[in-house]
Amino acid sequence: MIDGDAGEECGVVGIWARGAQIADMLTDALFALQHRGQESAGLSVGDSSGIATHRGMGLVTEALPAAATRHLSGHVGIGHVRYSTSAESSLDNAQPFAAKTRSSTARSVMARSIARRGSGRSGSDMAPLVAGSVSGYRSGDILVRSPNQRSRGRMTTTELPANMAEAISRTKQELRARIGDVAGAFAGVRDRMRREVDAVATDPAAFPVVRFRDIAEGAVPHRTLGAVRRRGCAVVRGTFAPETAEAWDAELAAYLADNDFAGTYQGPADDVFAGLASGQPQIYPVYWSKPQIQARQHEHMVAVRRFLNSFWRHESEGRVWFDPDRDTAYPDRIRRRAPGSASLGLSAHTDSGSVERWLLPAYQRVFRHVFDGDWRAYDPWDGAYRTEVDEYPSTVMCSAFRTFQGWTALSEMRRGDGVLHVVPIPSAIVYVLLRALQDDIPGDDLCGAVNGQALPVDDKYHDDLLPALTSIPDVEPGDTVWWHGDVVHAVADGTNPDRWGSVMYIPASPHCAKNAAYAEQCGRAFLAGKSPGDFAPEDYERTWTGRATVDDLTAVGRDQLGL
Repeated sequence: MIDGDAGEECGVVGIWARGAQIADMLTDALFALQHRGQESAGLSVGDSSGIATHRGMGLVTEALPAAATRHLSGHVGIGHVRYSTSAESSLDNAQPFAAKTRSSTARSVMARSIARRGSGRSGSDMAPLVAGSVSGYRSGDILVRSPNQRSRGRMTTTELPANMAEAISRTKQELRARIGDVAGAFAGVRDRMRREVDAVATDPAAFPVVRFRDIAEGAVPHRTLGAVRRRGCAVVRGTFAPETAEAWDAELAAYLADNDFAGTYQGPADDVFAGLASGQPQIYPVYWSKPQIQARQHEHMVAVRRFLNSFWRHESEGRVWFDPDRDTAYPDRIRRRAPGSASLGLSAHTDSGSVERWLLPAYQRVFRHVFDGDWRAYDPWDGAYRTEVDEYPSTVMCSAFRTFQGWTALSEMRRGDGVLHVVPIPSAIVYVLLRALQDDIPGDDLCGAVNGQALPVDDKYHDDLLPALTSIPDVEPGDTVWWHGDVVHAVADGTNPDRWGSVMYIPASPHCAKNAAYAEQCGRAFLAGKSPGDFAPEDYERTWTGRATVDDLTAVGRDQLGL
């Protein structure tokens, strides 16, 4: 692997960390490089006493299980994921091929190979040779674990700043300097948003409706496609047959009753909605019922999510960010609102990070055009760098990249029932970002954003946006509802007059290294009946009867959970 020119295929990572055991670090890094090769993976790890290597076929999860890499000890090493361009895909050709020698001839050959790539490395230490051997690869494809990142299983979170107020103040100063005319930029965005809000008010189809039959037949009208792209939301009519959805609802009710959920439920275990004026609707921390598993792996759901992923640019900046045609699981909860019960609603907000949207370098790259003063160039459908965002740890963080958030209706719902509303303008996030940088906002404040809570959007700071809040159309059992991950959304106060209001939360989370790593963790939680890692560890289902098992998974379902 050292001789020859570095091309566009395969992925390589090298780590040198004196005093550390790096096998797990290398494995984590290869998850981030999984898009560069899916045929095989391997590690070579060592120190002055020697080098140990393990190679295997398949994805990183298959080729490098913990049991197989536990013996790899050392502070210096290299990892590889392979995409073959000539030799056949086989274990014999899996890499790395490791060699350590005191031979001056061998060192000379390696040094010449490295020097051809311009590193100019020399000397007797193995570490420079490892470092030099990867110097020809694009820096964006080599993961370097920084001191402010920590591993959660095989996902990575970013450690909280020791002084959040100081970090916010410093970051705001840096971003304002990058943008330059911050007031002028926001004035331009405000004018654009006001025109967009006016357009929403006169658009009878501001929440587009797509027929599942058209998706299945590849016959969605161009006008509808344009509406979904502009509005960032959609209802997909008839994703499932009404009788299927109603049967799932009945089975869920029986599952809860059989396991006495009402008698054991201890109330919300997180404060995700604590910063909102309205509180939390009736959301149950249940993840592993058979209806939820069946819906997630259903071929209709797979087709809808593939359709939604297609609105995104999955390849940009010279890289492939995710596979729009392959699913991973993001197991979420259910909502059940009893007949006659009032919904407390949810105030307007966005998910997938609050203070992170300003503070994290990866999010700064997502919004690079905005923070470089060229907000008009921002494309809300560009997937670049979104798969590299690692939120601060909390019980409400999201470890996955979701192209769309969504839910599946298990019952009839009408506009007055206390239903989802959205601001159907995907680029409205630009307004939110720049609003926090204006002179009237204190230096250590981001318009009320707090780590571990949803990012609030309210009339104190964002009054231009809220008139665009638009209700979903009436929905029937089996319809699915979707909105772009940046879209501002809320749940209205309301009352179900004479019917249950039930949904299963199922988003679109396409396959990428970040999502695959989280899905694998969810697979382990599924087997144990525990809450997924992104949610509070309530683990109600651990001892429940009637919970889904491996036998209930199809091949798609197993793949979605990394099983």
